[in-house]
Amino acid sequence: MHVYTGANEYQRFKEDTAKAMAEGDVLMSPGGAAAVVGVSRQRLHQLAQDGVIQAWVYHEERRRLLGPSKKELTYMDVSMADVLRWGLRTGRLVPDADLGAFTLSLGGLFASVKESV
Repeated sequence: MHVYTGANEYQRFKEDTAKAMAEGDVLMSPGGAAAVVGVSRQRLHQLAQDGVIQAWVYHEERRRLLGPSKKELTYMDVSMADVLRWGLRTGRLVPDADLGAFTLSLGGLFASVKESV
């Protein structure tokens, strides 16, 4: 898992995720990725922590002038190539008919991942 903390790390987070996409990966939120393999967002977080799938996490705490002392911002993107590989290996991949709009954005990626598994 790639973790970026603090305001000065945000640009590096964006550059690294853009690099992954330029290399052909599709990045998705944990909720969207979880729907593709039929697991919870929490399970995807655990897979990322265990190093099974790649994830990019940006976390920042901002001080507020009024109200609670801080506000937490967290962004997370997961590698759909890794999620699809895990789904194929474990038999957790949801059939194409149930993917709806995901099928269009993941079609080419799914074909290349399927060949590598």
